[in-house]
Amino acid sequence: MYKNLSEAEDLRTELGAILDQDTVKWIHINTLILRNKADAEDAFQEAVSRMLERGPASLSREHIRQYLGRTVNNTAFGLYKDRKRERVRHRQIEEYMSLPSKTPSPDFTLDEQANFKKKEQQLRLLRQGLQSLPVKHYDALRLTILEARGATVREAESVSGTPESTLRYRSRQGLRMLRKYVEREMKREQEKSGKF
Repeated sequence: MYKNLSEAEDLRTELGAILDQDTVKWIHINTLILRNKADAEDAFQEAVSRMLERGPASLSREHIRQYLGRTVNNTAFGLYKDRKRERVRHRQIEEYMSLPSKTPSPDFTLDEQANFKKKEQQLRLLRQGLQSLPVKHYDALRLTILEARGATVREAESVSGTPESTLRYRSRQGLRMLRKYVEREMKREQEKSGKF
């Protein structure tokens, strides 16, 4: 801020001389930034008024020129960002949505192939794991999960003649054994292929 009236007058005098020399150049630069001459002139006027309100009082002409140049550029960039935000705010939601491509991308195809191979491996290991289970546990899993078709454990009890609590226990134990088998075999295959 200015300490006295003479400092303000000195700044105005220096600023007038600088504006006579550089106004065209700064408006041209602002026009390049804002892509509109009217906006460029508005930004330039705002920068000059800011300079007069809050500018440095006791600087040399070159310092005032640099300060004004920064103020002009900052004002132009600020206006540009404000206009861009305003444009984005008024865009329709459909403009943000991108429709999926009718042809799958190569990355999608590779991901699908990798997922398919992983599922295929898991199914193979599940079949092997089911075959490795003890007969009682396999039968409990078959009655309660694999071939249940919506039947309850009580209905499976009536079919097999095995008590309900025993069927529950054996199916839980069978699932634990199956999970351990699959995890162990997947880890072994990953170590073998070097993907661990």
